[in-house]
Amino acid sequence: MKINLAKIKKTLFEDKIQKKIIYSFGLEPRIYSKPEDFTNALIQSLAQISVQTPLNQQFNNNEVFKAAVRSIGSNSRSWAVFKNNEKKIKDILCDYNPVLANKKIDNNQFIQGKISALLPGITTKNDTKAIIRWTRLLSENDNFYSYIKKTGNNIQERSLENRLQQGLQRGELLLCLVLCLNTLGFNNCSTNVFPATTVALKNNLPGMGFALTSEFMRNMKWDGFKPDRHIMRLFDLWIPKKDEQIFKRAEELKKMLGIRGKNFDKFLYYALLGISLSPNDEALSIIDNHVWLLGAYVEKKGKESKETYVT
Repeated sequence: MKINLAKIKKTLFEDKIQKKIIYSFGLEPRIYSKPEDFTNALIQSLAQISVQTPLNQQFNNNEVFKAAVRSIGSNSRSWAVFKNNEKKIKDILCDYNPVLANKKIDNNQFIQGKISALLPGITTKNDTKAIIRWTRLLSENDNFYSYIKKTGNNIQERSLENRLQQGLQRGELLLCLVLCLNTLGFNNCSTNVFPATTVALKNNLPGMGFALTSEFMRNMKWDGFKPDRHIMRLFDLWIPKKDEQIFKRAEELKKMLGIRGKNFDKFLYYALLGISLSPNDEALSIIDNHVWLLGAYVEKKGKESKETYVT
């Protein structure tokens, strides 16, 4: 079975749904001639166009900080709210310069309140603290993306050393990287997966769990499937019977990484399920965003239809 992306695009293109999404995303109202034009505009507004070889990229700490803030900013609030406030947030954070922002925060006790005012919602306090912690993390770790690259390369090498069945498949490198960046400050991971000790090795990425770390990486052009509550709910409706082969693959990846415990088993299962259901001719991040839009704006919790979007 595969996700019927054309059907999802057609559903999202319906006039009433389209107007709601345009308002929520803060897009300029315009007439779209076909479903693809509309959903392409949505995806472009998220700035998550993936590349085939993300480990060959270079990102300075300002760009990493921007990716982190945009990820945290999307947490439990409308994307339009963050987009409307992003210019002010960017100004407060010194044009996403973590070193300057860290000094500014240390010298001005009112900065935290200003950031909080621009991140309304139930996660305001935690999101503000996370952004402040990111300024310190990046101030203390030059060229942070090189650390991510090193970890990714180590994961690839480990997959070969352990003779992982079928090797790392589409989207699995990002999954493994997200797992490693979220495993209890790395205490439950085999240490030889990682480079030399840094602040990052002692702490989880500030304010980020599995979903937001995935979003963070996708903001840096990584391709992957990020299962949130809407996606997991729809998958349960469409495919109520659990796939034992996916559970088996999840355990193979964990064993390869040396990860113990079941903290992220649920997310890992649904991410792998999403990958298995994704058509091969489209990026995983694009498919994931379409399913999320469907769950958030059409097939809402408690109001799901009997339509199925897998064939």
